[in-house]
Amino acid sequence: MQPDLPSRRLTLNVKADLLYFCLNWLLQIEMKRMKKLLFSGFLLCSLVGFANEKFQTPVLPIDGIELSEEWKEYTTIDGVKIEYRMKRCETDKMRAQNLLLFRFTNTNDREVVLSWVAKEFRNDACWNCEVLYDGDFNHRLVLSAGEVIEGDGTTKENKEVYIFGNFIKHVPGMMEQTLTSFELVDLKVR
Repeated sequence: MQPDLPSRRLTLNVKADLLYFCLNWLLQIEMKRMKKLLFSGFLLCSLVGFANEKFQTPVLPIDGIELSEEWKEYTTIDGVKIEYRMKRCETDKMRAQNLLLFRFTNTNDREVVLSWVAKEFRNDACWNCEVLYDGDFNHRLVLSAGEVIEGDGTTKENKEVYIFGNFIKHVPGMMEQTLTSFELVDLKVR
């Protein structure tokens, strides 16, 4: 038995209305997504343009540890003299930055092994106290009798001779942090 023509038409109208409602709802969702996509694209283009601007390079010393050409004595322990200085460093392979450089002088007439853990204070707060002994901050250096090992800031390969200070120029999204102090803990000579 076939339904009569008016009820069939009613069923078709309900289906058409439902289809119209669904399509309209999907179109509204797509329009919102398209607006978000356009906004994100505009924001990205703005940030890229901002990142390409030239920033004035500050020449001021960083807080706490001043830029210096002179070495300052940190300590002497069992015939090993440890000195430091903050230096602005920039090479073709390295972006402009301040590095805290170390000079280690073995005044002994024998080979020694120096070990320590570097505690870093950034913006006057201990930056690595939670992970101090996780390995990244543990250092070990072998010094022959009378040997001097000195960081010069031309390379960052030997992690024992420097601590990163801060970048000179910041780009958007980069944290602005500055090394304000440091401490060499568990310093031992063997």
